[in-house]
Amino acid sequence: MPRELIPFFIIVWFTSAALNAQTMASDLSLWTAQPDDWKPAVLAEGKVALTADKWSFLFAPEEHAHVELTANVTIVEAAKQLRFFGESWSAWPDPTFGDGGFEAGVLVHGAKDLSSGFRVQLSHKYQCVALVKYPEGGYLRVVPCEVKLNQPIAVSVVTHGHGIMVKVDGQQKITLVNVPPLLKSGRVAIGTSSHAKVEFDKVSVTSLEQRPPLVTASARVAQLSVRRWLGDRQWVFDHNEPILQLHNERDPSCFAKLMPGDKPRLTFDSHWGLENQGAFPDAASKWTEPVVSGGVGHVVVQEREGSIPHEEHTARPFRLAARDIHLRHRQRIGSPSR
Repeated sequence: MPRELIPFFIIVWFTSAALNAQTMASDLSLWTAQPDDWKPAVLAEGKVALTADKWSFLFAPEEHAHVELTANVTIVEAAKQLRFFGESWSAWPDPTFGDGGFEAGVLVHGAKDLSSGFRVQLSHKYQCVALVKYPEGGYLRVVPCEVKLNQPIAVSVVTHGHGIMVKVDGQQKITLVNVPPLLKSGRVAIGTSSHAKVEFDKVSVTSLEQRPPLVTASARVAQLSVRRWLGDRQWVFDHNEPILQLHNERDPSCFAKLMPGDKPRLTFDSHWGLENQGAFPDAASKWTEPVVSGGVGHVVVQEREGSIPHEEHTARPFRLAARDIHLRHRQRIGSPSR
């Protein structure tokens, strides 16, 4: 199939699936809370208010392999917890760890023990919608999206076969059609995190079991860009997938994906100081905010000129995975003690 016809084919398929589906009105009083001691507030029939620190969910009683979940989401209070993995050097945290700054979420294909699933996340802080596969996939897509406070936001998540599609206020934001392996039956849920307060209403679950799976894929061609995202740090994106977190003037930590659809497996410092934890203060180094150039096929990253008027060292460029990404930084160090 010609590549330019694939988006059209996906839209037609999902539309026909919706027309030949069975919608089930959702009685949220029958949904179960996770964790068990978490207590959402029922505001009225079919409407709930949620607030929690870590990701907490209301789960539908049925499991689905092919499903559409729709809801109106109102963010009443924005996220208050903004910490994220990668804000400083770290080993990998608990697999259920979720970055702060995301107020509302829709979970599909969730495991019964919450150990895995796909989470669609809305963020007023970062003005984006994200698709996360946990624990192994990390952020699959992060797409700019207007997310207002105190206004209903219509969210639709469709999963079928190898495909996941997300709409926000009727606009198609995420289409992922090469999810491995074939999506199996799992739980669906609505939830919140980051000490936000959100309200869900008009929640419906539509079974798409009678439709054949969508199996369509296209060749992936790297298209690189840089955005400010979590922690107001610069991130390298391939299309809408974050693949490399850059250092900043406060922290030299970098985190990189080695393949699409996988969480970052490589962590490294943009440079390593020679002061040996204070034993040689004259050799102290200083990192600075990176300067980024290039795009589409390659991105070059280097540090700004430092303020320490001594010897300059420029590291060799290096390449991550098979992508044409070059990273270069400049480091100024003091004259070594004699």
